[in-house]
Amino acid sequence: MKNYLLFLILGFVLYSCKKNSTSNTTPVSTTPTVIYSFKCWNKKAGYITNFQSNNNTLKEHWDFGDGDTLLVTGGVNSSFGPQNHIYKAPGIYTVTLIVNNDIAHKVTQNDTIEPNFNFYYTGLPIAGDTLFFRFHAFLPAATQYSWTFGDGATSSDSTPFHIYSAAGDYVVRLTINGNPANLNLWKEISVCKDPVYTYLAANTRLWHGTRHSYGMFDSSSYNVRTTLSDSSFALQFYDQLTLGYNYTKYTYNATLSSDQVLAFTYSIPGNPTSTIYYDHIKDSIFVFSYHGFQSGPGQPPISEETTWYTP
Repeated sequence: MKNYLLFLILGFVLYSCKKNSTSNTTPVSTTPTVIYSFKCWNKKAGYITNFQSNNNTLKEHWDFGDGDTLLVTGGVNSSFGPQNHIYKAPGIYTVTLIVNNDIAHKVTQNDTIEPNFNFYYTGLPIAGDTLFFRFHAFLPAATQYSWTFGDGATSSDSTPFHIYSAAGDYVVRLTINGNPANLNLWKEISVCKDPVYTYLAANTRLWHGTRHSYGMFDSSSYNVRTTLSDSSFALQFYDQLTLGYNYTKYTYNATLSSDQVLAFTYSIPGNPTSTIYYDHIKDSIFVFSYHGFQSGPGQPPISEETTWYTP
Protein backbone atom coordinates (compact mmCIF):
# COMPACT_ATOMS: atom_id res chain seq x y z
CA MET A 1 0.00 0.00 0.00
CA LYS A 2 2.86 2.35 0.83
CA ASN A 3 4.45 1.63 -2.52
CA TYR A 4 1.22 2.45 -4.30
CA LEU A 5 0.87 5.79 -2.50
CA LEU A 6 4.51 6.61 -3.24
CA PHE A 7 3.93 5.90 -6.94
CA LEU A 8 0.88 8.20 -7.04
CA ILE A 9 2.78 11.03 -5.32
CA LEU A 10 5.74 10.70 -7.71
CA GLY A 11 3.45 10.72 -10.74
CA PHE A 12 1.67 13.89 -9.53
CA VAL A 13 4.98 15.68 -8.99
CA LEU A 14 6.24 14.80 -12.48
CA TYR A 15 2.96 15.99 -14.07
CA SER A 16 3.12 19.31 -12.23
CA CYS A 17 6.72 19.94 -13.34
CA LYS A 18 5.88 19.20 -16.95
CA LYS A 19 2.83 21.52 -16.87
CA ASN A 20 4.79 24.39 -15.36
CA SER A 21 7.59 23.92 -17.85
CA THR A 22 5.19 24.02 -20.81
CA SER A 23 3.32 27.10 -19.61
CA ASN A 24 6.54 29.13 -19.17
CA THR A 25 7.90 28.44 -22.71
CA THR A 26 7.89 31.46 -25.13
CA PRO A 27 6.03 30.67 -28.44
CA VAL A 28 8.29 30.50 -31.52
CA SER A 29 6.99 31.99 -34.78
CA THR A 30 7.00 29.63 -37.75
CA THR A 31 6.87 32.54 -40.26
CA PRO A 32 10.37 33.16 -41.70
CA THR A 33 11.81 36.69 -41.62
CA VAL A 34 12.06 38.25 -45.12
CA ILE A 35 15.64 39.00 -46.14
CA TYR A 36 15.62 41.64 -48.85
CA SER A 37 18.24 41.86 -51.56
CA PHE A 38 18.67 43.31 -55.04
CA LYS A 39 20.68 42.66 -58.17
CA CYS A 40 22.14 45.03 -60.73
CA TRP A 41 22.97 44.60 -64.42
CA ASN A 42 23.92 46.65 -67.54
CA LYS A 43 26.59 48.37 -65.49
CA LYS A 44 28.08 50.80 -68.03
CA ALA A 45 28.41 54.56 -67.80
CA GLY A 46 26.05 56.42 -70.09
CA TYR A 47 23.73 53.42 -70.44
CA ILE A 48 20.58 52.49 -68.50
CA THR A 49 21.62 50.44 -65.45
CA ASN A 50 18.86 48.21 -64.02
CA PHE A 51 18.16 47.38 -60.37
CA GLN A 52 15.73 44.66 -59.26
CA SER A 53 14.83 43.74 -55.67
CA ASN A 54 12.93 40.73 -54.33
CA ASN A 55 10.28 43.03 -52.82
CA ASN A 56 6.82 42.82 -54.39
CA THR A 57 4.46 45.25 -52.65
CA LEU A 58 6.19 47.39 -50.01
CA LYS A 59 7.49 50.83 -50.87
CA GLU A 60 11.17 51.25 -51.66
CA HIS A 61 13.68 54.04 -51.26
CA TRP A 62 16.75 53.81 -53.50
CA ASP A 63 20.01 55.74 -53.13
CA PHE A 64 22.23 55.11 -56.17
CA GLY A 65 25.38 56.49 -54.59
CA ASP A 66 25.91 59.34 -57.03
CA GLY A 67 23.54 61.83 -55.42
CA ASP A 68 20.39 60.57 -57.14
CA THR A 69 17.57 58.85 -55.26
CA LEU A 70 14.27 57.22 -56.16
CA LEU A 71 11.11 56.55 -54.13
CA VAL A 72 8.82 53.74 -55.31
CA THR A 73 5.36 53.85 -53.77
CA GLY A 74 4.14 50.53 -52.39
CA GLY A 75 0.80 48.76 -52.72
CA VAL A 76 -0.61 45.71 -54.41
CA ASN A 77 -1.07 47.63 -57.66
CA SER A 78 2.44 49.06 -57.71
CA SER A 79 4.89 48.27 -60.46
CA PHE A 80 8.01 46.65 -59.05
CA GLY A 81 9.80 45.97 -62.28
CA PRO A 82 13.46 46.88 -62.67
CA GLN A 83 14.32 50.41 -61.53
CA ASN A 84 16.44 52.32 -64.05
CA HIS A 85 19.30 54.71 -63.49
CA ILE A 86 22.00 56.24 -65.71
CA TYR A 87 25.46 56.81 -64.27
CA LYS A 88 27.32 59.63 -65.96
CA ALA A 89 30.80 58.37 -65.10
CA PRO A 90 32.45 55.03 -64.32
CA GLY A 91 33.41 54.15 -60.74
CA ILE A 92 32.39 52.20 -57.64
CA TYR A 93 29.04 53.32 -56.23
CA THR A 94 27.48 52.36 -52.90
CA VAL A 95 23.84 51.59 -53.64
CA THR A 96 21.34 51.48 -50.77
CA LEU A 97 17.80 50.10 -50.69
CA ILE A 98 15.43 50.64 -47.74
CA VAL A 99 12.17 48.69 -47.85
CA ASN A 100 9.02 50.13 -46.23
CA ASN A 101 10.94 52.91 -44.42
CA ASP A 102 12.27 50.26 -42.02
CA ILE A 103 15.97 50.56 -41.24
CA ALA A 104 15.90 46.85 -40.40
CA HIS A 105 15.22 46.25 -44.08
CA LYS A 106 18.21 48.24 -45.31
CA VAL A 107 20.36 46.63 -48.01
CA THR A 108 23.67 48.08 -49.15
CA GLN A 109 26.08 46.86 -51.83
CA ASN A 110 28.88 48.28 -53.95
CA ASP A 111 28.43 48.17 -57.73
CA THR A 112 31.21 48.86 -60.22
CA ILE A 113 30.11 50.93 -63.21
CA GLU A 114 32.42 50.32 -66.13
CA PRO A 115 33.36 52.83 -68.84
CA ASN A 116 31.31 52.59 -71.99
CA PHE A 117 34.11 51.41 -74.23
CA ASN A 118 32.63 52.08 -77.64
CA PHE A 119 32.94 54.56 -80.44
CA TYR A 120 30.64 55.82 -83.14
CA TYR A 121 30.77 57.96 -86.23
CA THR A 122 28.56 60.59 -87.78
CA GLY A 123 28.15 61.30 -91.46
CA LEU A 124 27.23 59.15 -94.45
CA PRO A 125 29.60 56.31 -95.39
CA ILE A 126 30.15 57.63 -98.90
CA ALA A 127 33.47 57.70 -100.74
CA GLY A 128 34.71 61.30 -100.73
CA ASP A 129 32.53 62.37 -97.78
CA THR A 130 33.79 63.19 -94.29
CA LEU A 131 33.15 60.85 -91.35
CA PHE A 132 33.60 62.12 -87.79
CA PHE A 133 34.64 59.59 -85.11
CA ARG A 134 34.15 59.87 -81.37
CA PHE A 135 34.88 57.60 -78.42
CA HIS A 136 31.78 57.29 -76.23
CA ALA A 137 33.13 57.36 -72.67
CA PHE A 138 34.25 59.69 -69.93
CA LEU A 139 38.06 59.53 -69.90
CA PRO A 140 40.78 61.81 -68.47
CA ALA A 141 42.22 64.53 -70.68
CA ALA A 142 45.61 62.77 -70.71
CA THR A 143 44.17 59.68 -72.45
CA GLN A 144 46.13 58.59 -75.52
CA TYR A 145 44.17 57.53 -78.61
CA SER A 146 45.40 55.52 -81.58
CA TRP A 147 43.03 55.09 -84.54
CA THR A 148 43.48 52.98 -87.67
CA PHE A 149 40.87 53.35 -90.40
CA GLY A 150 41.52 50.22 -92.46
CA ASP A 151 42.90 52.01 -95.51
CA GLY A 152 46.36 52.78 -94.15
CA ALA A 153 45.40 56.08 -92.51
CA THR A 154 45.84 56.66 -88.76
CA SER A 155 45.13 59.36 -86.19
CA SER A 156 46.00 60.15 -82.57
CA ASP A 157 43.21 62.71 -82.08
CA SER A 158 40.44 62.05 -79.57
CA THR A 159 37.76 63.02 -82.12
CA PRO A 160 39.28 62.51 -85.58
CA PHE A 161 37.68 62.82 -88.99
CA HIS A 162 38.44 60.70 -92.03
CA ILE A 163 37.59 60.65 -95.74
CA TYR A 164 37.58 57.35 -97.63
CA SER A 165 38.64 57.80 -101.24
CA ALA A 166 37.16 54.53 -102.52
CA ALA A 167 34.18 52.31 -101.84
CA GLY A 168 34.72 49.09 -99.89
CA ASP A 169 34.54 47.47 -96.45
CA TYR A 170 36.92 48.88 -93.84
CA VAL A 171 37.65 47.86 -90.23
CA VAL A 172 38.22 50.82 -87.92
CA ARG A 173 40.19 50.05 -84.74
CA LEU A 174 40.83 52.13 -81.64
CA THR A 175 43.54 51.57 -79.04
CA ILE A 176 43.49 53.55 -75.79
CA ASN A 177 46.68 54.12 -73.76
CA GLY A 178 48.45 51.38 -75.72
CA ASN A 179 46.17 48.65 -74.38
CA PRO A 180 44.09 47.05 -77.15
CA ALA A 181 43.71 43.72 -75.33
CA ASN A 182 41.35 45.02 -72.66
CA LEU A 183 39.31 47.23 -74.96
CA ASN A 184 39.12 45.34 -78.27
CA LEU A 185 37.40 48.24 -79.99
CA TRP A 186 36.66 47.79 -83.67
CA LYS A 187 33.84 48.51 -86.07
CA GLU A 188 33.31 47.52 -89.71
CA ILE A 189 32.19 50.27 -92.09
CA SER A 190 30.85 49.67 -95.59
CA VAL A 191 31.65 52.69 -97.75
CA CYS A 192 29.52 53.16 -100.89
CA LYS A 193 30.16 55.03 -104.09
CA ASP A 194 28.66 58.49 -104.23
CA PRO A 195 25.22 57.91 -105.81
CA VAL A 196 24.22 61.54 -106.11
CA TYR A 197 24.15 63.59 -109.28
CA THR A 198 21.80 66.16 -107.90
CA TYR A 199 21.93 68.81 -110.61
CA LEU A 200 20.29 66.62 -113.24
CA ALA A 201 18.06 64.50 -111.03
CA ALA A 202 16.73 67.12 -108.64
CA ASN A 203 15.58 69.62 -111.24
CA THR A 204 11.95 69.39 -112.24
CA ARG A 205 11.82 68.58 -115.96
CA LEU A 206 9.45 67.17 -118.55
CA TRP A 207 9.84 63.41 -118.94
CA HIS A 208 8.56 61.10 -121.69
CA GLY A 209 7.55 57.65 -120.48
CA THR A 210 6.62 54.14 -121.60
CA ARG A 211 5.40 51.20 -119.57
CA HIS A 212 5.56 47.49 -120.27
CA SER A 213 3.14 45.45 -118.15
CA TYR A 214 3.25 41.69 -117.62
CA GLY A 215 0.58 39.40 -116.20
CA MET A 216 -2.14 41.99 -115.73
CA PHE A 217 -5.56 40.95 -114.42
CA ASP A 218 -7.08 41.10 -117.91
CA SER A 219 -5.99 37.71 -119.28
CA SER A 220 -6.20 38.98 -122.83
CA SER A 221 -3.69 41.77 -122.23
CA TYR A 222 -1.04 40.36 -119.92
CA ASN A 223 1.76 41.70 -122.11
CA VAL A 224 1.07 45.37 -122.89
CA ARG A 225 3.23 48.32 -123.88
CA THR A 226 1.82 51.76 -123.11
CA THR A 227 3.00 55.25 -123.96
CA LEU A 228 2.60 57.39 -120.87
CA SER A 229 1.57 61.00 -120.81
CA ASP A 230 4.45 63.42 -120.45
CA SER A 231 5.08 64.17 -116.79
CA SER A 232 6.94 66.91 -115.00
CA PHE A 233 8.66 65.71 -111.83
CA ALA A 234 11.99 65.60 -110.05
CA LEU A 235 13.76 62.84 -108.22
CA GLN A 236 14.02 64.02 -104.63
CA PHE A 237 17.19 63.20 -102.70
CA TYR A 238 16.52 63.12 -98.96
CA ASP A 239 20.21 62.39 -98.43
CA GLN A 240 22.94 60.70 -100.44
CA LEU A 241 21.51 57.24 -99.80
CA THR A 242 17.78 57.91 -100.02
CA LEU A 243 15.88 58.81 -103.18
CA GLY A 244 12.27 59.94 -103.40
CA TYR A 245 10.19 58.88 -106.42
CA ASN A 246 6.44 59.57 -106.49
CA TYR A 247 6.56 60.33 -102.74
CA THR A 248 8.11 56.93 -101.96
CA LYS A 249 11.58 56.63 -100.39
CA TYR A 250 14.04 54.27 -102.10
CA THR A 251 17.35 53.17 -100.53
CA TYR A 252 20.62 53.10 -102.44
CA ASN A 253 21.56 49.55 -103.53
CA ALA A 254 25.33 49.30 -103.94
CA THR A 255 25.14 45.71 -105.24
CA LEU A 256 22.95 46.64 -108.23
CA SER A 257 24.70 49.95 -108.95
CA SER A 258 27.53 50.70 -111.33
CA ASP A 259 29.53 53.79 -112.19
CA GLN A 260 26.91 54.79 -114.75
CA VAL A 261 23.66 53.35 -113.40
CA LEU A 262 22.65 53.97 -109.80
CA ALA A 263 20.13 51.60 -108.22
CA PHE A 264 17.65 52.38 -105.42
CA THR A 265 15.32 49.77 -103.93
CA TYR A 266 11.97 49.90 -102.14
CA SER A 267 10.91 46.72 -100.38
CA ILE A 268 8.30 46.44 -97.60
CA PRO A 269 6.46 43.17 -96.76
CA GLY A 270 2.99 43.19 -98.29
CA ASN A 271 3.93 45.72 -100.97
CA PRO A 272 5.40 45.30 -104.45
CA THR A 273 9.18 45.29 -104.60
CA SER A 274 10.38 48.16 -106.76
CA THR A 275 13.83 49.18 -107.99
CA ILE A 276 14.82 52.44 -109.69
CA TYR A 277 17.79 52.44 -112.04
CA TYR A 278 18.98 55.99 -112.69
CA ASP A 279 21.38 56.30 -115.64
CA HIS A 280 23.06 59.64 -115.03
CA ILE A 281 24.95 59.43 -118.36
CA LYS A 282 21.92 58.82 -120.59
CA ASP A 283 19.77 60.83 -118.18
CA SER A 284 17.05 58.17 -118.01
CA ILE A 285 15.07 56.40 -115.30
CA PHE A 286 14.07 52.76 -115.42
CA VAL A 287 11.64 51.50 -112.76
CA PHE A 288 11.00 47.78 -112.29
CA SER A 289 8.07 46.85 -110.02
CA TYR A 290 7.49 43.21 -109.10
CA HIS A 291 4.16 42.24 -107.55
CA GLY A 292 4.94 38.54 -107.36
CA PHE A 293 1.52 36.90 -107.61
CA GLN A 294 -0.04 35.59 -110.84
CA SER A 295 -3.25 36.85 -112.38
CA GLY A 296 -4.18 33.40 -113.71
CA PRO A 297 -2.91 29.87 -114.32
CA GLY A 298 0.02 29.71 -116.70
CA GLN A 299 0.55 33.48 -116.72
CA PRO A 300 3.74 35.20 -115.61
CA PRO A 301 3.85 37.03 -112.27
CA ILE A 302 2.52 40.56 -112.41
CA SER A 303 5.27 43.11 -112.95
CA GLU A 304 5.80 46.46 -114.62
CA GLU A 305 8.73 48.12 -116.36
CA THR A 306 8.55 51.89 -116.64
CA THR A 307 11.10 53.96 -118.52
CA TRP A 308 11.37 57.73 -118.28
CA TYR A 309 13.66 59.78 -120.50
CA THR A 310 14.08 63.45 -121.32
CA PRO A 311 13.75 65.06 -124.76
